[in-house]
Amino acid sequence: MTRLIRILAVTLVLSSHGLALVGVGKESGPSVPFAVARVYFEQNATDGDFEVVFEVKGGDKGLAKLVVVSPDGRTVIDFRASDASTLGIRQFHFESPEPANFESLRAAYPEGVYTFTAETADGKKLHSQSALNHKLPETASFLRPGAGARGVDVKDLEISWTPVKGLAAYIIKIEQDELDVSITTRVPGSVVKFAVPDGFLLPGVEYQLSIGTVTNEGNTSFVETTFTTAGQGSKPEKSRRDSPSKLKTATARREPRPHWGASRSQCASRSLSCLGEAASPNTVSFRDTDHKALKTFHHVITTGLIHPAEEAGKKSH
Repeated sequence: MTRLIRILAVTLVLSSHGLALVGVGKESGPSVPFAVARVYFEQNATDGDFEVVFEVKGGDKGLAKLVVVSPDGRTVIDFRASDASTLGIRQFHFESPEPANFESLRAAYPEGVYTFTAETADGKKLHSQSALNHKLPETASFLRPGAGARGVDVKDLEISWTPVKGLAAYIIKIEQDELDVSITTRVPGSVVKFAVPDGFLLPGVEYQLSIGTVTNEGNTSFVETTFTTAGQGSKPEKSRRDSPSKLKTATARREPRPHWGASRSQCASRSLSCLGEAASPNTVSFRDTDHKALKTFHHVITTGLIHPAEEAGKKSH
């Protein structure tokens, strides 16, 4: 009789544990990784600015919830879509403020693993992790054109810079706000040249040039300068089209338009990745439960847009 009671007791204990395990599995549910979930440091060495950047992309579906937790357990991002009918937000780009003291940024965003969790508008759960470190890469130096160069040829221009060891990639940006044009490309860390497509540059115009060095962890250091092309050129007129609110970047603190190229026809003729038309930004607010607010950001509708940064390793245009 005693033996029978013991057997029954063991059976009940095992059964209850089994039920508990099943219950936990049901509650948490299966999760899949994000298409993009990363955190990294970015500096503009020319201006002495530093910031932390969070990039999130859930895939094809919009995210109704997004939470990012720091290594010390603080919630640094807590986003909720107010209404399911909005279909959620598919892609996020968060940037912190730029404190004058780099140490304060390091204290606010410590090194370690940041955990990203989310739920799509149709109920799918996502989970990923990204490690942050505070080591910023060395900067490159401009070779051609030199910093502040004038009389630069508009044709056959090949941007070149000094190599930096141990990098994953370089990011090259050429911008002209008044003409409302820009080119952004990413090349492997072994490449130290970029050929500007003929026809992009106009005579007698000043352009801003930025070069970023990117580590394997994603930390980026930008330097920037300007150069002026040769020839007589009239002062560029500002675009009459309504342009979106400018997105701040660590390099130029602006993103003139959500495209990389000059116009639809130029994109078609040169295979540049661009939209050709302005996309309207939607300002999306979020709650910061730790009261260390990131900046309000702009989510730009990017249907059909492929950012050159996602083309790492491919041939530059």
